[in-house]
Amino acid sequence: MIKFEIKSNNQIIQSKILHCNLTLIDSDLPEIIIFIMNLNFKHISLFDLIKLLENENPIKYDDTQGHWFYYAKLIKFVNAVLGGVNANDVWTGIENKRFSLFECNNLHCDFDLAVLDCAYFERVLLGDGTCKLLVHLNIECRESD
Repeated sequence: MIKFEIKSNNQIIQSKILHCNLTLIDSDLPEIIIFIMNLNFKHISLFDLIKLLENENPIKYDDTQGHWFYYAKLIKFVNAVLGGVNANDVWTGIENKRFSLFECNNLHCDFDLAVLDCAYFERVLLGDGTCKLLVHLNIECRESD
C-alpha cells in the first residue's frame, strides 16, 4: 500500500514544494485538492470522488461536451504519486520510482480500470484546525507470465 499525505488549513496547502509539485502535474490541481479537503467525508473511493467532483464541478469546466476533466486530472495525480511525487522534494515531473498506472512495462497490474476501486482518500481533521488528506493506493503488481 502506498500512502501520500497533504496537510492544509482549508485554504492553502501548507507545503510550498507540494503546491508547486501539484501545479506541475496540473495547474488546477492545488485548487481541486483544497476543494476535496473541504468536503465532509472520512473515507471516499477514487471512483466516488471523481463522480462527486464531476457533479459539483468546483473549477467550473465546460462539461457540455462530455469531457471527463476530473477523472483525467486525478488519474494524473495518482500516477504522479506512484511515480514518487511527495511534499518534501522538488519533483521534475519524471516518474523515477515505483511505476505508472498505464505504463507497467513487464508487470501485469491487477487493476485495469479497477484502479478506481483500489484507491481511496481519507480526510482527517487535526486538533489545531488543520486538515490532513491521505491518499491510499492499494495496487498489486506481479511479473507477467
